[in-house]
Parts: sequence; structure tokens; C-alpha cells
Amino acid sequence: MTLSGLHLKFLQYCEVERRLALQTIVAYRSDFVQFLEFLREGGRWGLASQDTLGACSAATIRDYQYYMAAHGWSTATIRRRLVELNSFGSWLVKRGFLPANPMAEVEVPRRTRRLPRALGWADVERAIAGERGVRDRAVLTVLAYAGLRRGEVVSLDVRDFSREAATLRVWGKGSKERVVGLPRPACEALEAYLGTRPQVGPEAPLFITAYGQRITHKVVTRAVRRGGERLGFRIHPHLFRHTYATELLERGADIRVIRDLLGHESVATTEIYTHVSAARQRQVVQLLERRGSGEMVMSPRITNPGSALTN
Repeated sequence: MTLSGLHLKFLQYCEVERRLALQTIVAYRSDFVQFLEFLREGGRWGLASQDTLGACSAATIRDYQYYMAAHGWSTATIRRRLVELNSFGSWLVKRGFLPANPMAEVEVPRRTRRLPRALGWADVERAIAGERGVRDRAVLTVLAYAGLRRGEVVSLDVRDFSREAATLRVWGKGSKERVVGLPRPACEALEAYLGTRPQVGPEAPLFITAYGQRITHKVVTRAVRRGGERLGFRIHPHLFRHTYATELLERGADIRVIRDLLGHESVATTEIYTHVSAARQRQVVQLLERRGSGEMVMSPRITNPGSALTN
């Protein structure tokens, strides 16, 4: 069997047995196509002579790493593609196609963590307020007031929105379910949109195209791009998620609650937002203003993050 054929079986394993998100499966497929392109360029007779199990060796993968670096791919991209090949190699060993994972001999570059950028909350409100389309305004509102990932917005069904409880049931990475509380602006935007679809059933997609089909990732990206045009600079969907977390933190929400709202497995992932919270930095710096035994006046903490973004 060809290497590409084995990778198709690996993708089926990821989808059916591991239950990975569709977006992850798509990324795995795309990354492997890049590896096949490298093999094609290196073969004397094109891909046919290289699309074999023998091509999945430590030497070939190491050459692929050098090839990506020479072509200017970012460290994050190189790392992601090697991590995918590592998962594929582990599967080949588990299924008995290889005696050992070739990635065991390859050094994967360390992850470089950049601090997330966040918008000012006034900019978020401006980006939403200028959207005339009732559907896209609801999409932007859910991104901003619920901190959802783009794929999570796309996969929402009507039944996931509870008017009574003011919540959204969200399926996150790894098909993990969580419930996110919604502030009043988000509920109002969703109710206004659903009001245009009076006959919709609970199992229908929450957001649909003009043809009645579930929206795609591109629909969300276009709505966000138009919001950036109104602000005068480029923004991307995940920027709303960064802003949501940072804003809640600055308004005093407990970081463990923010972790649950975002669907992070560990609070360590959420803690990156403490580095961009200007309000928290001000609180710490103001400790130097304390004189003697006098108490420093601190901003009141918000104990209900579900209502934190309604002001």
C-alpha cells in the first residue's frame, strides 16, 4: 500500500476512533499534502517512486524539516507538520507497518509562545454595531460575548441555545462539551436572528446560508473582516476570543471560571491572558503606593462573569 493510502486510513482512525474535530482532520490532510509535494520534488520519476512506506524514514523527515526551513516556513508551521507526522508514525507502529517511529530520531523545534493580542472593548462593540446583517451580527456577538472558536460557532445547532437559561452548549476541541453563559447582548442578538426563521427546528444548524445550509468557516471570517474594515485595521476571528478572556480577567473574573468558559483543559493555558491584562498589572504596581499600614483602594471584583460583559 502507498504511503498516501496508509495516511487515508490514519485519517479515518483519527475521525472515527479518536473523534478528533473536523478542522483537525482537515489540517492533518493539508499538512500531509505538503509532505507529498516534498517527496514528489525529490523523486526522479515524480511521486510514484516516492509514495512508499520506505519514504517515511528519519532521514527523509529530517530533509523535509530542512526543506521547510529553507523555504521560509515559520517555526510554528514546521512544528505543527512534524507533530502530525509523529502522530502518523505512532499509528504506523501501532498497526504493525513500521517497527519504530522514525520521528523518534528527529528533533522537533520548541514552541514559541506569543502573547495574544486583544482589542479594546469599545472596538468590539463598534465592530458589532456596524454590522447590518442580522445573522452576521449574531455571529460577531457570539464570538465576542461567548469567546467561541470559529469552528465552534459553525457547528452550533438551534437546540444548543437556551433562551431560558441564557446559555450555549458548545462542542469544543476533542468533541468536549461545555456550557457557556451568555450576557444579555448575545441573547438579544441570537433571538433577533432566530426571529427571522420562525419554522426552524431544534436540530437545525443555528447559523445558515441563504440556501439553508450550515455556514462555513469562510462566512465567519468574512463577517470578522468586515468588522475590521469598520475599525480601520485587520482582525481575525480568534482575536475576539482573546479579547473575551482578557476583558473578563480585567473586570475581576476568577481565572478558573475563565478556563471553564474557554474550554481549556488546564488553567496554565488560560494564564497566558494574565500577561496581557493591563488592569491586573496596575493592581500589582499600585502595591508600591501603599504607605505604612494603610490599605490600598482596589477595584471591586466581579463574581459573576456571565454578566461581566453587559456593562
